[in-house]
Amino acid sequence: MNLEKIHLIKSKDMCLSYYYPTADIRVINKETYDILSALKEYKDIHEALELYRDEEQVVSLIRSIYASNKGEHSTNIQNGSKRKVIKRITLHISNDCNLRCKYCFGGGGSYNQERNLMTEQTAIEFVDFCVEQFERVEKIVFFGGEPMLNLKGMEIVCNRFKYYKEEGKIDILPNFVIITNGTILTDRMLAFIKRNISAMTISIDGPKEINDIQRIYKNGKGSYERIAHFIHTIQEKTNVKIQYEATYTQLHIDHNYSHEDISKFMDQTFGIEGVVVNDQELSLQLLLDLWNSIDLEYLKRTELKYLPKDFWLLLHAIVHNTSTNICPVIDQYLAVSTDGTIYACHTINGIKECKLGSIDGYNVYNHPELYKPFDHEIDFRSNEKCEKCWAQRLCGGCTVHRFFNHKINQFEAYPNEDFCKITLLCIEQILLIIASIRKDPQLWSLLIQKMNN
Repeated sequence: MNLEKIHLIKSKDMCLSYYYPTADIRVINKETYDILSALKEYKDIHEALELYRDEEQVVSLIRSIYASNKGEHSTNIQNGSKRKVIKRITLHISNDCNLRCKYCFGGGGSYNQERNLMTEQTAIEFVDFCVEQFERVEKIVFFGGEPMLNLKGMEIVCNRFKYYKEEGKIDILPNFVIITNGTILTDRMLAFIKRNISAMTISIDGPKEINDIQRIYKNGKGSYERIAHFIHTIQEKTNVKIQYEATYTQLHIDHNYSHEDISKFMDQTFGIEGVVVNDQELSLQLLLDLWNSIDLEYLKRTELKYLPKDFWLLLHAIVHNTSTNICPVIDQYLAVSTDGTIYACHTINGIKECKLGSIDGYNVYNHPELYKPFDHEIDFRSNEKCEKCWAQRLCGGCTVHRFFNHKINQFEAYPNEDFCKITLLCIEQILLIIASIRKDPQLWSLLIQKMNN
């Protein structure tokens, strides 16, 4: 073992060492930081120990890391079965939407294609494809456009899976989830939700004054009142788990709304949790600015309540000595369009260069040799840059953001350089936040409580 696997982090208030094979985080003094920085040039732990045997903190740190090296493990899992367990399929049941949100990445719900709904026949073929091709599908996400425009299609999918369950052709039903703009609700739809849906994500951008400028109907009218009614109705009349997704845009910035403001508004108004994601048009620097704004005063004032989801995902990986997940497209996640075309991800639906076959013909699962490099075991972390990176086990998230080149409409073997640079700086800041919490007994106790819950 050598010292290359120790990553050093320095802020104005703190110095850290992070040993990434075992996720070991240590707060160190400046002298130790300087010595370790020099030691890393030697590349050999035994030479380092000999040269600095009188520096107690350095020797203690290196020896403990050396001992913990026995706990290193590989997270690569080989799946020898041809029939796979799929964790999530995003089903574009609708290629149309009743809203025209100003920032929509899907071209107003059509993905720059013809506006249509999935036909009854394609819905049937989709279920048959799932049953014939996979051992099990854990979750099906009804997506659009706006999925509520095609209630009939969703009913067919759910009922046909139930039929196959009754016939003994599948053992477990998928969990059915809807991602919706929350503006359409009828008695029949409510009954369908009660019978079939386990969870919903509702798109809303915060207070009415923001939401009604961005999330609008074709005639320019805002959608907030209908969304609020939808949320309250689902809460009152069903047991469906609700979360929200808010898109943070330049408009929020212009109106002096922070990520925390949006999260607090949704908590206080509707009592629900969710995520605030930056609009793709915003600078990546804003993501780093968000993490840099989280200091000890913020942590105490909010009692850790409005920390972004990425904080908890990264903390979970450190505590359990695992890796954060990078979206396992094709291997465990896929998307199916209204016409039955298969894509690696719903965000690249409609891009002809990204088609991976059809549910009723050749596709990446029944003829993987036709769709290289998208075989079943594709691993985007298997490249020289990622394998040598200190943050390899903490850098998860969206595969498209990290590896898709929109200029040529292809996935690439190496991650996007600009995205990497900001991501690594964000991870460093999160590690500093964790160390700050650890030094404060009250916050540390609160953190443990939240983790246990």
